[in-house]
Amino acid sequence: MIASVFWRPLDEIGLEHLLLSTSDDGIHADGMILQTKAGRGPFRARYRIEAAPDWTMRACDIRVEEPGRPERRLDLRVDGEGRWRDEASGKPLPALDGCREVDIQVSPFTNSLPIGRLKLATGQPREILAAYITVPELTLSRAPQRYTRLAPDRYRYEGLGTGFAADLAIDADGLVLDYPGIFQRVERPDPA
Repeated sequence: MIASVFWRPLDEIGLEHLLLSTSDDGIHADGMILQTKAGRGPFRARYRIEAAPDWTMRACDIRVEEPGRPERRLDLRVDGEGRWRDEASGKPLPALDGCREVDIQVSPFTNSLPIGRLKLATGQPREILAAYITVPELTLSRAPQRYTRLAPDRYRYEGLGTGFAADLAIDADGLVLDYPGIFQRVERPDPA
């Protein structure tokens, strides 16, 4: 399967394009984000995420460009037990131990990683740790989160350290359609 989707942020100017391919060898996501951020101005971010066929994350590479600033990048690898390393330096990142996915601040796609991996039954909650990446800064931190499946096409996301919660509408592939007040999927209008 190959999916091509667009999202727009609702609180900034921008657009994200995702190419997602799934095959027997895994899941490959390639995203491009063009956006503004209050207090920083415009930026471009490109990420690539690799996961196993069961949505267990393997790698995340992200690069950010901002006018007048040098390019920044992260090249992260994670094993099936949630042990991380910086691929560029080869150094382990013990502060992220136990995190199973990334949560890229400016992308609704990364909500699909735990949704796909957890395969929750309706009504079932599960707490996770995610490696939270701020963009365009590219800072890393641990983020305790909870996902609860509310219906076949709806999940509640809760940031346990922040008190933030949102009910996410998803499509049949587990990709966000609507992230109230934050992101919205952009679809081509049907011809009349």
